[in-house]
Amino acid sequence: MRVAPLTAALLSLIVLPAIPLLVGRLRRLPERARGVALSLAGGVGVAYVFVDLLPQLAEQRYVLAVGGPIAFEGKTSVLALLGILVFMLAEQLVSPHHETVMENHENRSTIPLAVYSLHALVFGVYSGLIGYLVVERFQNGPGAVLFLIAMSLHLLVSDAGLRRLHPRRYSRVTRWGLALITATGVLLGATQAVSAWGVAALTAFLAGGIILNTLKEEVPGAEERNFVAFSLGAIGYALLLLAT
Repeated sequence: MRVAPLTAALLSLIVLPAIPLLVGRLRRLPERARGVALSLAGGVGVAYVFVDLLPQLAEQRYVLAVGGPIAFEGKTSVLALLGILVFMLAEQLVSPHHETVMENHENRSTIPLAVYSLHALVFGVYSGLIGYLVVERFQNGPGAVLFLIAMSLHLLVSDAGLRRLHPRRYSRVTRWGLALITATGVLLGATQAVSAWGVAALTAFLAGGIILNTLKEEVPGAEERNFVAFSLGAIGYALLLLAT
């Protein structure tokens, strides 16, 4: 589906920043319905990684090999690995402070403010990059609508996990910051052009974060796993990708 760049930017500007602002409403759903929704979204995220993202990285290795300030000799996997390491480091910073957060009790987080701020900042940059690349895909690549859908659902699950870890701070501060940074990414994508090499490098780096967060958040935990919903999301989105 072809969408005019201005329309695409406006659509992305409405949809993506709204996700962190509205993700808290998931807790109003019954536990079973919430599990189904997150499992369905997780299936879409996994299908995107294996059907679209990984083949895309293979194609972009040629772009990174020439025409840029650094020749990676086709090793997009190097930047993807860097992305994995950056986001893994962010998770390692908070892992010693993990606590059980009950959905019905807005417990105060025991995570130190400095650690929380760095963790939230990493996810803010992550969301901003997604906003930028979604608009760039609308301008220069096929399958942009499906990409927007996949990234919206991915952010939904990712932000739900962030809110689960920092319930009070997320509701009071983090969601507004994420919305602002995501909107900034969308606007930069609509107004600032980046070379094909730059887009390939950003996509490869972001791919590492998407893969790590897919494994960490989008494959639901045993307490909320719904295999049928997860399978429907994965198979349905995979079929849509293959049909376009």
